Amino acid sequence: MRLPEALPYPEVKNVEECKLNCLSHCDCNAYVYYNICLIYQGELMNLQQLSSDNKSGGDLHIRISAGSKNKISRKDAWIVGVIVAALISSIVSSIIWRVYYAVGALEEVEFSLILFKYQDIRRATKNFSQKLGEGGFGSVFKGTLPNSIAIAVKKIRSLQQGEKQFRAEVSTLGAIQHVNLLRLRGFCVEASKRFLVYEYMPKGSGRRNINMLDDEICNYFPARVAIAMNKGEDLLTC
Repeated sequence: MRLPEALPYPEVKNVEECKLNCLSHCDCNAYVYYNICLIYQGELMNLQQLSSDNKSGGDLHIRISAGSKNKISRKDAWIVGVIVAALISSIVSSIIWRVYYAVGALEEVEFSLILFKYQDIRRATKNFSQKLGEGGFGSVFKGTLPNSIAIAVKKIRSLQQGEKQFRAEVSTLGAIQHVNLLRLRGFCVEASKRFLVYEYMPKGSGRRNINMLDDEICNYFPARVAIAMNKGEDLLTC
């Protein structure tokens, strides 16, 4: 490469010293060491590409400012940040979707139910040791909450018809508070596990466990109508 005019530094003896000399000058844009150190300031003009057999030129070392390196670094960091943010957003969206789907997109009703963890259900029922009964979609076990409240836990067996049963009971019974109907206190959803947690009422208390063991609970709608008309006793015989 044929080089433009430059400031010579004859006292410099090698290419490393020439490089350090350039770095020590803020206005140095490039340097060449070709038996003598040449420092270039300002714009590089009149550069010419020489043929490979022409030995009259030298290698031009262009200085890149620290600011340019930082700009490249910031750009790379920005790209990485965008990618990481996109991945996190995707993961969070996936988790939210799974939770929403797991709960079964339950219809919105004005009630407050407890979302139990599976380990809490196992602990409350002493690993499902006391079985109360069994219906078409699952078994019912007696348990006790940490506050000493007795509960009856219905374990949904089928993930097909049982899933529909689960959704219907949560969305319907969660909104119903009636003297002749057991209260649904909460539910549990973890992976493929489905549990409904009712208050426990012993036999002869005036309220039967029909909504735990009757898999159709009078198809739910008649149950709502009966309660709305204050005919709760119909629930005991439907």
